Amino acid sequence: MLFMFRTVAIHGLSRWAPDVLSSDPDSMYNLLHEYIAYLTFKQATIAYGYSHMGVNLEFVKKFGVMRKFYRSFVFSYMHKSAKLEAKSPGSMLKAKQMTPIWKRRGELTKG
Repeated sequence: MLFMFRTVAIHGLSRWAPDVLSSDPDSMYNLLHEYIAYLTFKQATIAYGYSHMGVNLEFVKKFGVMRKFYRSFVFSYMHKSAKLEAKSPGSMLKAKQMTPIWKRRGELTKG
């Protein structure tokens, strides 16, 4: 974790916060965040930081594949989350808090 925070700081950022609402994933600001995410994920994976998740090291070495995963996550999932939070402040926290409740309700209705 310290490596990740240091890498963000070394690149002149106070925090990792890509502009997910931007229509330009290729802006210099977003490209810097993409590079930092790739670099830190790759280093953590090589150091077996994600071995419990079964991350395939061969995929991590392929920048093109990792770029697709990153952009899908940031400019789809995080984009939708940011839009939802902007529309209804506090909604993401509430949904996170409700997830275990909904899961438990589902389990109870099954049997």
